[in-house]
Amino acid sequence: MFSKIKEIEDRFEHLENELARPDIFQDNKIYRKYSKEHSTLSPIITTYRRYQSVQKEINDSMTLLDDPDRCSRIVRKGAHGSMHS
Repeated sequence: MFSKIKEIEDRFEHLENELARPDIFQDNKIYRKYSKEHSTLSPIITTYRRYQSVQKEINDSMTLLDDPDRCSRIVRKGAHGSMHS
């Protein structure tokens, strides 16, 4: 599943690069085609990147749980900081 999404992301990035070229406006047909495809892929890529971000947060949190000393330092620091707010 993710290999297909990666292909979509690669295509999306290619379209962004093409749309950023100044000479793209010289061919209105290609510009419209790329713009339409880009807008179709945009919600997919936004969701995929959000998913990647959440996965990273989960992995970071799991790492903290595996290190009780670091976790308790962060909790103490957070509690200490909130008392001075």
